[in-house]
Amino acid sequence: MGQMLAVGDIKVLLTKSLTREEMEDALTDSGMNMAVGSPLFDGQDFNPYRNPLWRIQRLKYVTKMSKGDMITRTPTLNEHFETWLREQIQHWRQMTNDSVTLDPKAMQTQLFRGAVVDILPGDVQSKLADVPRPGHNATRSMGRDT
Repeated sequence: MGQMLAVGDIKVLLTKSLTREEMEDALTDSGMNMAVGSPLFDGQDFNPYRNPLWRIQRLKYVTKMSKGDMITRTPTLNEHFETWLREQIQHWRQMTNDSVTLDPKAMQTQLFRGAVVDILPGDVQSKLADVPRPGHNATRSMGRDT
């Protein structure tokens, strides 16, 4: 605890999970091109390069989420629903590095809403079916085709 990672530590981790070419591309794209093919840079502090490397990795290896992965657990009987929902949103942000609340028309937001609705009791689900959602035609959500 309290130890700082060095660039060489990260190179070892990357070689365990990526090919050599992928590792070299990741190092180059995140500003650690001096570390490619040379052990002289391995002792340098990794901290200044952490965010660029993670950003590059997130872009290249997008987290694939299914509807079932969005919800970590069902709410307990005595748990306040808003507290439970905030926990689920925080989980989503950590998994995807994105917000589910920015754009109600976004597919991610619709998938997340569907996952939350699926976990709710049947009577609550039926009441929500009649509530118009942002980005949807209100007459369609009430069962009328236009």
